[in-house]
Amino acid sequence: MNNKFRCNCPITSALDILGDKWTLVIIKQMLLQDKKTFKDFTNSEEAIATNILTVRMKNLVELNLVSKSKLPSNKKSVYYHLTEKGLSIAPIIIELALWAGETLKPLNSAMDEPRKMGLNQSNKEEYINNLVANYKEKLATTMYIKS
Repeated sequence: MNNKFRCNCPITSALDILGDKWTLVIIKQMLLQDKKTFKDFTNSEEAIATNILTVRMKNLVELNLVSKSKLPSNKKSVYYHLTEKGLSIAPIIIELALWAGETLKPLNSAMDEPRKMGLNQSNKEEYINNLVANYKEKLATTMYIKS
């Protein structure tokens, strides 16, 4: 695992894992858009290439940010879901959304504002707690089994 990190700086180390073009997008899709299968991710508006998705998912699973499972009712499809470690990234995703809403909207006028998601600076803690709780509740009712 050490060979994934350039140096001892915690920010650089976090960016070594999360700082590529796709990793946070994948986590965002799982957390906010209920993406679970390889097909869900490749059919999304961000249009991630299958070879890149394969590598990113493998890395996320190796880092225990994402887990793979199969439903008892559908043993063919692999379902990806965030682990506790993966869910701990929720505050970063929400802070990025708020920052983008304040800073990038003039540069990307078509961008949705965080308010559209029901998010603002004053309710972010409650929003994050509800987001994580709802994700865990959905996961618990889906009855995953380890692949």
